[in-house]
Amino acid sequence: MLRPINVGTKFRDILIVYHAIVPFLYTNNCKHALSIEHVVPVRILKKIGQGKEAAIVDPYNLHLTTQKYNSLRSDYIFFLPGKTLRESLEKDSHFVKTFKDAGSGCLISHKFRVFVPRLQDYAIISRSALHCQKKYGIDCKQVVLGGEGVAHFWANKPLDGREKVHHTLAKFWTVWGKRGCNGKSNVQDSE
Repeated sequence: MLRPINVGTKFRDILIVYHAIVPFLYTNNCKHALSIEHVVPVRILKKIGQGKEAAIVDPYNLHLTTQKYNSLRSDYIFFLPGKTLRESLEKDSHFVKTFKDAGSGCLISHKFRVFVPRLQDYAIISRSALHCQKKYGIDCKQVVLGGEGVAHFWANKPLDGREKVHHTLAKFWTVWGKRGCNGKSNVQDSE
């Protein structure tokens, strides 16, 4: 059963209501305090000038995570190495000294301000970065090491079921969330 979404509801609130069926970035453990992650950090979004308010609340850039991972990732750039490269880097002594295990398959380097998410998060992150590049002119290089080429490679992977739900909610909110349907609840219960 869907809960009604009132006119003017923020997309971040919709994600929290539907947390059981939308993807979580960086972890599968949704028992901890929930948080909204901006794939393209707010620090970068604030620099775009006109349209920054819309960019900050853009539903294609907002994803659920836990407060722990939102704080840990901060505004670090993403590194999205393929499985083979990632495995070889993890054996490299310089890499091991620089990157620390962040839990749930994530790695972090505070020295280089780089965050390596779980492999399953690469496509979601890439699609968000490319969306913000196309819509707001934000260069992918500010978000993903290797920029647009790396992001396109991962973004071409198919959406999984939870990401499809996220996109459906985002499309719905983009069309109806701000203006509503004649002042009434804009999601009908389905039983």
